[in-house]
Amino acid sequence: MEQIAKPHCGARLDRLPDCRWHSSMFAMVAFGLLVCWSNAVGGLILAQLKELGWTDNSTTATFSAITTAGMFLGALGGGIIGDKIGRKNAFILYEAIHIIAMVIGAFSPNMSFLIACRFVMGVGLGALLVTLFAGFTEYMPGRNRGTWSSRVSFIGNWSYPLCSLIAMVLTPLISAEWNWRVQLLIPAALSLIATVIAWRSFPESPRWLESRGRYAEAEEIMRAIEGRVA
Repeated sequence: MEQIAKPHCGARLDRLPDCRWHSSMFAMVAFGLLVCWSNAVGGLILAQLKELGWTDNSTTATFSAITTAGMFLGALGGGIIGDKIGRKNAFILYEAIHIIAMVIGAFSPNMSFLIACRFVMGVGLGALLVTLFAGFTEYMPGRNRGTWSSRVSFIGNWSYPLCSLIAMVLTPLISAEWNWRVQLLIPAALSLIATVIAWRSFPESPRWLESRGRYAEAEEIMRAIEGRVA
């Protein structure tokens, strides 16, 4: 069997000049981060649920806290699983969990069911955020990795004003019964687009592949990246 040489992906990625390939990776990750706003929309949903009589002080507190609890759990386990299955697979898995929880949650028949869905949303979101940032930095050169990461974070933080603006537009147009449901379905639909883009265009991290001894796959991806830069 032919011995595949270690591809030294880290050094090769660090040598790459900033180029359109880096910008395309940035755009994919930033878009995925921007539209996963299930947490940001929580307060807006509660306002509609209060109007419907679904909430009291106790359920409001539980609704808010359960998402954070899920995010803690997701953040703890997300990186561990991502180290096992790869950055791309983890990205798609956590997006799927997050999207499914949002869609099912949007059709919740009662507050208890919605709270359970919020916990699963939190798990998916917490794991997704860890994977997005960890995976993205593996593609960026060490000399300006912090700069690229801050740009991604900047775009992601726009999810809060963006979902608030959407809620302002929707509130006078849609009844409270459907308003909060639509506010969950919108990020679910946008996140589905992000997932399809990632599945089609997001390469597995060559650093991760090399760390798992999958040298041939890492070399193939590195050559494709270097070919786009050349």
